[in-house]
Formats: sequence, structure tokens, C-alpha cells
Amino acid sequence: MLTRIATRRVPLARTLARGLQTSADTTTLATPPPSSSSQPFKLTLHEDSFQAFRCDKPSLEVEVTKDMLVDMYTQMTMMRRMEMAADALYKAKLIRGFCHLAIGQVRQRSC
Repeated sequence: MLTRIATRRVPLARTLARGLQTSADTTTLATPPPSSSSQPFKLTLHEDSFQAFRCDKPSLEVEVTKDMLVDMYTQMTMMRRMEMAADALYKAKLIRGFCHLAIGQVRQRSC
């Protein structure tokens, strides 16, 4: 009878260091923000915010209003909550077939 030696396997995710690049913290104000929430102002995005392949990068100067930023944040959190709910329904076997979620899909910096 052969005996099987139990070996402890360490998941690959634990052995490799994960890298996360966030350039949102380096976004700067090109013009001072106005007191009104509907007046536009300019933001300058970090130069690594976009990577282009066979096309031109978009402009790094963006004109937004405070209302636009709040609306974008509201939509982003609503989509996140919807995906979390879909994930829970899929795990409860209430969604049939395949459920592809983008939760945790963050751009990794490649060296």
C-alpha cells in the first residue's frame, strides 16, 4: 500500500507580491475650484493615467464641475453595489449560467 505524503501548498497569490498603481492621488487642480457646484474648473491628471496602443492619448486636462464629480461617484458606487448583489445572487444559485463581474478588476502595473 502506498502512503501519500500530505504537502502543504501555499496559494500562488500569497507567494507573489501584488502591485497596485493609483494615480488618482497625483491629480492636481489646474485652476482653483469655484464656490458654486455648477461652475467648471480644470483638473490635470497624472501622466500615467492612460496607456495608448496605436492611438493618441487623450488630453490630461479635464474640465469638470463639482456636480459632475458627485454624479460620477454616485454612479460608480451604484454599479459596485449592483455587482455585489449580483455576486451574492449568483453564489446563492439564483442566477443561472455564467456571471462575469468586474469587482476587483484593477489595473496592475507591469514592470
